[in-house]
Amino acid sequence: MRLVEVDEPAEVGARLDRLAREISISNSKLAKDAIAAYLHDVGRVGVSNRIWAKTGALSTAEWEQVHLHPYHSERVLASTAAFKPMARIAGMHHERIDGSGYYRGCRGKDVDIATRVLACADAFEAMTQRRPHRAAMEPGQARDALLGEARFDIALGRNRNGPLLLFPTARVARVMVGRV
Repeated sequence: MRLVEVDEPAEVGARLDRLAREISISNSKLAKDAIAAYLHDVGRVGVSNRIWAKTGALSTAEWEQVHLHPYHSERVLASTAAFKPMARIAGMHHERIDGSGYYRGCRGKDVDIATRVLACADAFEAMTQRRPHRAAMEPGQARDALLGEARFDIALGRNRNGPLLLFPTARVARVMVGRV
C-alpha cells in the first residue's frame, strides 16, 4: 500500500495558528486546534490514490469515498488517547455553516469556531494548490472565492472590528463587511 501525499497540512496548521492567535483563542485550545489542523487530512489514506490522482470528473461512488476522508481522520485520531481531543475538529473540517458540508452535514452553531477557521484555512490552501483535475488559483482569486461563499463563515471576528479574512501571506486582516 502506498501512502497518499498530503501537501497542505503544514500550511493549514500554520494559517490556523496565526488566525487563532489574532482572535485570542486560549493557548490550550489553540494547541489542540493546531494539532487538529496539522492532522486533519490523515484520513485521506482511507481513500484510494487512484481517486486522488484522477484527472477527470469523479463518479458518484468516488465522491462518496472522498466525502468519507474526514470520517476516517476522526476515527484514526479518536483511536489514540493523545489525539482523541482533536478528533472531532479534524473530522469536521469539511462542514459548512449552511449545512452543505460533509460528512455530517452540520450547520450553524453546530460548527464551532475552531472548525470554521480550519475549514476556511483548508479551503484556501486547497484552492491555491494545483490538483490533478485543475490548476491552482492565484491567492487573490481564492480570497475572492472565499468572500463570495456564504457557506464559509469568514466573519469570525465581528465583535472585534469586523470580519477576518485569511490572506495568502497567512496574515490576518480586518476587512469591512462587503469590502476588501
